[in-house]
Amino acid sequence: MRVRFFSLGCKANQADSGSMAELLRLRGHEVVPERDDGPCDAVIVNTCAVTATAERKSRTAIRALRAAHPAAILAVCGCLPEAANLLSFPGTALIGDAKDRLGFIDKLEVLATNRPHTNHCPLSIVNCQFLPSAMADGRTRAYIKIQDGCDNRCTYCVIPRTRGPARSLPMPEVLERARRLRDQGCPELVLTGIEIASYPELDSLVPALSRELPDTRLRLGSLEPRCLTGPFVARLAEAATLCPHFHISLQSGCDRTLRRMGRRYTAAQYLDALARVRDRFPGAAVTTDLICGFPGETDGDWAETLRLIRQAAFAQMHIFPYSRRPGTPADTLPDQLTRAQKKARAAEAAEAAHAMTAAYRAAQAGRTLSVLFETEADGRCFGHSENYLPVSVPASNLRGQVRAVRIVGAGEVLLGEVEG
Repeated sequence: MRVRFFSLGCKANQADSGSMAELLRLRGHEVVPERDDGPCDAVIVNTCAVTATAERKSRTAIRALRAAHPAAILAVCGCLPEAANLLSFPGTALIGDAKDRLGFIDKLEVLATNRPHTNHCPLSIVNCQFLPSAMADGRTRAYIKIQDGCDNRCTYCVIPRTRGPARSLPMPEVLERARRLRDQGCPELVLTGIEIASYPELDSLVPALSRELPDTRLRLGSLEPRCLTGPFVARLAEAATLCPHFHISLQSGCDRTLRRMGRRYTAAQYLDALARVRDRFPGAAVTTDLICGFPGETDGDWAETLRLIRQAAFAQMHIFPYSRRPGTPADTLPDQLTRAQKKARAAEAAEAAHAMTAAYRAAQAGRTLSVLFETEADGRCFGHSENYLPVSVPASNLRGQVRAVRIVGAGEVLLGEVEG
């Protein structure tokens, strides 16, 4: 069976798709690259439903892939089916969820043999499931999903319902997967999950991986500010191969709004966590998420958030107008803001974010950064620095290599020269 994947949403979804693809390969099937539009026997759409926009994009992708591959089995999994109670969808042969990926692949193989014409209902919930980790075709970094699910119950979020409770992959298994990926020639590993701050041994795992794989770069997925205590950050700093790029979720810079969101920190605590990271990792890139226009957010609340994000000087921000999600407590809160209000606040935040991003990139001029090269085109090689900035150099045949690059120009892409 020739199978094509199409993944939307977070890095955990990308890791899930990579794991399902590896499972299919181990069972003797062929997985074609995502950009391959050639004929295939099955198309798997791994969906996202964290916002209304993400849900709309998922539905659009399903329709487009049905039209592009009319003879293929169309299988849908991820967060959309459970978030939207999606028991069927026109043209689909199989609908799963974000929990039982093994059962989903089992049923896909049955469909490939029997080719029925009726949809299948969502799969049963399983408590803990981590499929094999693998490098995706054509990629220079790999994801290891060390954790899944979330127990935080933020008032705006559907993820605890779609992903289930928090559970973690034991450290010995993480180390074993990392060694296998290193042996495959992977130069960079990303530790990802839905809420990796809940991983019980994260501050021990990262230094252990760095010692075990001294020639492999490590990256962390999104972190909660409350986990970034002094001892925790000090332990992370022991990992010589950890990239100085930290995504620390914010969502709001106003204490009143944070309480209504169900977030478990204050604005001051967030800034303290930020200071601890920057003290141990000078010059690190700190990125974040921001929700604009949460129900009941006043002009004064919003002004507090703007003051905090400007003080924080993020390297990049992911900005989302608040999106109502049916079944969440925030959906029923009074004082819902209008679409125009949310859009205006998102635009104001984006303006501030653009200035901060430009300033951070400009500050890289004259620095020497470690760059992992990923692609090549028109006599130039492109990659990402350790602080996850895009870099371009005039060179060839560098794909998969990590090289020291002196930055000579700053813009949307940093311009550099390979040293040595």
